[in-house]
This record gives sequence, C-alpha cells and structure tokens, in this order.
Amino acid sequence: MNRNCCLIYCTVLSFFLAFPTSSLAKPLKVQIKLLEPWGYYSSINQNSKEFTGIWIDIIKLYAKKTGIEFQISLAPQARVIQNLESGKTDMSFLAKSEEENPNLVYVAHMFSIATIIVSLNEKKIETYDDLYRTRIGIVRGSKNDPMFDADGALFKQAYRDQKIIVNMLFQKRLDAIVGDSISIPYLLNKQEPDYKSYNTFTLRKVPVWIQLSKIASSLDQTGLLIKANEELKSSGEYARIIKKYADYTLD
Repeated sequence: MNRNCCLIYCTVLSFFLAFPTSSLAKPLKVQIKLLEPWGYYSSINQNSKEFTGIWIDIIKLYAKKTGIEFQISLAPQARVIQNLESGKTDMSFLAKSEEENPNLVYVAHMFSIATIIVSLNEKKIETYDDLYRTRIGIVRGSKNDPMFDADGALFKQAYRDQKIIVNMLFQKRLDAIVGDSISIPYLLNKQEPDYKSYNTFTLRKVPVWIQLSKIASSLDQTGLLIKANEELKSSGEYARIIKKYADYTLD
C-alpha cells in the first residue's frame, strides 16, 4: 500500500471512529399518535411537517443521548399500531395492554398515566354504576379498561379522536367521555380556558412503553433506548416535559 492510499485509508477510518455506530445507521422511523398535547402540528398547515408536543420533546432528548436519527411522523392511533405491526414504522410510545401484541417488542416502561371518565358537574358521574343510562364518548379502537370495554350494557359512542368527544361533551351531546388524564383536561381547558365545572374519576392506571416493530430494522438499538429511558426517568425529565404542557404530576 503506497503512502497516498495509506493516508486515504486512515482518513476514512478516523471519520468512522469519530461517530457512534448509531449515528451512521439508517434513521429510525418513529410514528406517534396525533393528539394534543402529545404530538401535533405546530401550525395549521399540516404539510409543513413541523411538530410539537410531549413526544417531540422526548424524542429530541433520545436523539441527543443515543446518537440515533429519528424520522418522526404523526397519525391516528389505529394507524400507528397498524404501521408498527406491519413494519412500516419502527417505533412508537404506546400504552401497554394486559394482552401483549405478538407483533411488537416491549422495550422499556417509561411512566404511567390514568384512564379517566369526565363529566360536566350538572350531570356528575362519580362511580362506575353512574355510567349506566349515560351517553359515553370513546375514541374508536381505544383500549380503556377491560371491564369497561367488555361491558355491553353501557351506551358507548365511538368517534375518531379525543378532540371530537370533548366538543361533543360541551355541546351536551354526550354525558361523559373517556380518555387519558393528560389529553382530556388539556383539551377541556384549551376549549374553555379556566373552565372547571367538570368531574373526573379514574378507571385505571396505564403503563406507557417504548414499543418496536418485531420485523423492523431497529431491534439492534434496544440497548441504547433502554439506557436513555433509565437516565430520563431518574433525572425527572419525563415529569418536567409533561408539566410543561399539562397540569399533571407523574407518580
């Protein structure tokens, strides 16, 4: 090998050694649920691909800690799960149900939030028994609580997202709505600032996990993701980011 070839070889080798392996890998496609304040478009123009929200801030921290390049997209929850199962996307952050999906890899527990039922104070729902003879708004395809989901005696009406059911509650077209303990209060207060005339009770606590597609090309990144998750949990970063968007304190 002549001197010039040696110099070229050493230069190329130095370049590769200067960067972590993850930074040279193919971008990891992460798709998150389109829902305020978790992940949403920064402007009305949805073609701009400028996103904001809790998950966006968290993904930025993961990129910084792991060196992984993330390619972010937003979609309704049902499509997020479909794309993850099929391998069209690599990763998402989703609630973990009792029955695990065989097409997904459950990488690490991040934090837990509550599934709540919200009613206006003029027709207060305070116990599970109060739900009978009540018009209840749910998100289509959502997993809320095993007993609640299987209860055929309840009058449940399914809609596309939580924003719609919040509007329906204010219009008195629903008596109660079901959703997570961050999004529902956020959307209620966004629509009616300082409006406090509603009541909530908790159906259950739900663990949120990093989840990967079993057939995606991202499985070799699990070690980096697990390490970053532990650092963000112990430092209180998850709680700080959630508090930035919603009046909610993690346990």
